[in-house]
Amino acid sequence: MKNERNLLKLITDDYCLNASEKTFENANIHRESAEDSSQKKHYGIAISHLILFTEELVKGLLLYMQHLGINVRNVSGIHLFFTDHIIRHRLATMLSLVYPMVKAFLGLVFELKEELHTSTDIKQILKETKESIPKSEKKIEHTFKNLDEMMDWWEKANYKKNRGFYVDYSNSLETPMQIPEKEYKQAYKIVIEFQNQIFELINYLKEKSKEEIEEIVKIQNPVINQILRQIIEARKKERKNERKIEKMDLGKLLSELKKKQ
Repeated sequence: MKNERNLLKLITDDYCLNASEKTFENANIHRESAEDSSQKKHYGIAISHLILFTEELVKGLLLYMQHLGINVRNVSGIHLFFTDHIIRHRLATMLSLVYPMVKAFLGLVFELKEELHTSTDIKQILKETKESIPKSEKKIEHTFKNLDEMMDWWEKANYKKNRGFYVDYSNSLETPMQIPEKEYKQAYKIVIEFQNQIFELINYLKEKSKEEIEEIVKIQNPVINQILRQIIEARKKERKNERKIEKMDLGKLLSELKKKQ
C-alpha cells in the first residue's frame, strides 16, 4: 500500500489549525536553537537552523490557509512542500515579494469598505483613499530596497543550510566553523522579516469576521493556487534535470571504471 505523501489529505480543515500551530511552535524551536548557537559563535549551524525555521513557517502557513478554506490540498504536487526543502525556499521567496503588495491592497480595500459602510460622504472617502495610495507605494518601495540581496540569499538557502551543517571539501576543507558572524546577521535579518510578514498576515486574518474571511478566500483562492502550481511545476522540472545529470555522472563513472579494468 502506497503511503499518502500529502499531509493535507490526511487531516481535516479544522485539524489543520492545530497542525499549523504545532508547526509554528517547532519553527520557533529552530529559531531559538539558532540564537543559542550564535551565542556560542557557532554561526554555521545557527544559519542552518534559521533556514529550517523558515521551512517550518512555510509548512505552517499552508496548513493555516487550508484551515481558512483556501483549497491548497488539491493542488497537484502540493505534497512537495512537505517533502522537498528547496521548493519551500521558492515559496518563501515568492511570499516575500508579493506580501507588501497584498498587504497594501487588502488594507485599502477593507478601509474603503468600512468607510463606505459608516459614511455618506463618498467624494471625501475616495479622496482620502487616493491620497493613501502613495503611502502604500512608499512602503512597498522600502521593502523592495534590498530585493537583490534577498533573492540571492533565498536562491542559495539550501546550499547555505548544508554548508552550516556539514564538513565538506572543494579545493580546500570547508567547515561550518569558518562561517563568520556577518553571514549569520544577514540570514537573521532576512528570516525575521519573513517571520514578521507571516504572523502579521495571520494576525490580520484573525481580526476579520467570518464574512470577510469568506470574501478574502473567494478572491485569493485562485491566485494562491496559480502561484503554487507555477512553483511546483518549476521545481518538478529542476528535479527532473537533476536526475538526468545524476544518471549522466553515474554513466560516466561506470564508463571510466570499465576502461581501467
